[in-house]
Amino acid sequence: EGHLPADIVTTLAHHDPSLKDPEDTVIQVLESPIFRVAFPKIRAARRLALAASLQRRVRLSGRGSVERRKGLTAAALYDNYVHAHRPVVISGFAEGWPALAWTHQSLAQRFGDEPIEVLDNRLQADHPDRDFKALKTKIKPSDFAKRVEEELGNNLYLVANNHLMAQQRSKSLMEDFCFPEGFLDLENHQGCNSLWWGPAGTKTAAHHDTCHALFLQLRGRKKFHFASPLDPRLMMNLDGYYQGHRDLHSLTDQILETTLMPGDLLLIPVGWWHQVEALDASIGMSFTNLLVPNRFDDYRPGFL
Repeated sequence: EGHLPADIVTTLAHHDPSLKDPEDTVIQVLESPIFRVAFPKIRAARRLALAASLQRRVRLSGRGSVERRKGLTAAALYDNYVHAHRPVVISGFAEGWPALAWTHQSLAQRFGDEPIEVLDNRLQADHPDRDFKALKTKIKPSDFAKRVEEELGNNLYLVANNHLMAQQRSKSLMEDFCFPEGFLDLENHQGCNSLWWGPAGTKTAAHHDTCHALFLQLRGRKKFHFASPLDPRLMMNLDGYYQGHRDLHSLTDQILETTLMPGDLLLIPVGWWHQVEALDASIGMSFTNLLVPNRFDDYRPGFL
């Protein structure tokens, strides 16, 4: 598209001198039924990509970090960020909550002596996030907490797919969270919260989720890198829910970053690409029981 037939004929003749009649070849292509059906669809797809690029560039123009707000109300969160489909950090959201007093050892004590499931030997896996099932193992909570405090790197991690918060012994932990009315559906939280617990240096490769999530940092610092789902450069080389390159910075310079401190609440909008790294030994909790429809299971570009 955008090239005159005569220019295409000249290019064909230059690159393939053996072609007897490049002009006739071009005419046959232009008049073929396949071309006539495909060309309008290709043009429409390119125009849609151009519109998406414009929207992305306008939204991210001059910004390199996720917007931070202090004292953001629930109504403003939903109106200006959830429905606008853009990330935001509410600084110091959980100030004074009992959960902010958790330490690695005190959290381990809450789980008792029965072993918990975690992911270990992640460094031996080519793709530890995608292939988590092969890395599952059991460990006493106190031993896990000790390793979290002493180790450094991406070898050990307790993640959402360990489903620790779905167990009966985890229910009392929810009493340490004091969400104001209007942020979450507090009557329906079963299966909607996940614990993220690991040493400094844990990483999650670039991926997208199929629901909105609110991520609350409780201990340590965690750095998030975001890229818009409208960026066509990130729609190539997909591996399921993951970006095949795993590192957003290798694909686009339009990255939004933020470092969460204890008490900060982050909105991770559905579909947004993000990768994460723990700067310190870290405890965090994610929540998906938002007060809007929050199942977008059909958003699976990596499976097309």
